[in-house]
Amino acid sequence: WIKLIGITGQIVAPIFGGFASALFNWRFSFFCLAIVWAASACYAARYMVESCPDNDDAKAEGTTYLRGIWRILAPASLCNLLTQMCAMTSFTVFNANIGYVAQVSYGQSSIATATILLVWALLDALGVGVMQTFRSACGLSILQTGRFIVVMMALSGILSMILGIYAEHLWSYLIACFSQSLCLAAAMVPLNVLYSEPLEDCAGLAAS
Repeated sequence: WIKLIGITGQIVAPIFGGFASALFNWRFSFFCLAIVWAASACYAARYMVESCPDNDDAKAEGTTYLRGIWRILAPASLCNLLTQMCAMTSFTVFNANIGYVAQVSYGQSSIATATILLVWALLDALGVGVMQTFRSACGLSILQTGRFIVVMMALSGILSMILGIYAEHLWSYLIACFSQSLCLAAAMVPLNVLYSEPLEDCAGLAAS
């Protein structure tokens, strides 16, 4: 859920920024961010506490982290981590490029770009819901769910390559992106569970 919250934030921010710049001006988003960060700083100063007990043995602590690093280099964990990196790269590339592609390459407005991001976010959430329903209906394990959604990611990638033939049309770009959005967040859920499960302590997660 923490991962999904992070992804949701990255999706909502460009949507808000697009509408804010169109309705007000480009500075409006920065004023809002300043307020959010100020509120976050006040909250952290008041409520944030130390979550890790003091450990005077720095050598033992270093050994623990090194053990955590060694665990993520196991073939299964490393393969899972690389798969997650591919999914997050697709997500990041879309967010980084959509503004330029929509407005410069296809002549769309900032409102249209924000709307595209909104549809992307809705499909992202829909993909998670559909995958959870499918998993419950079919009685799939977390591993089987992860395998299935990774295959779907691969198929959406192949579809995107085929649609590249019609790259001069906006609809081609959007179909390719939206087909991937249905899989990305849905893939991150089982992959995260499979990846975090062997790293049962804070040292393993910090090393990862």
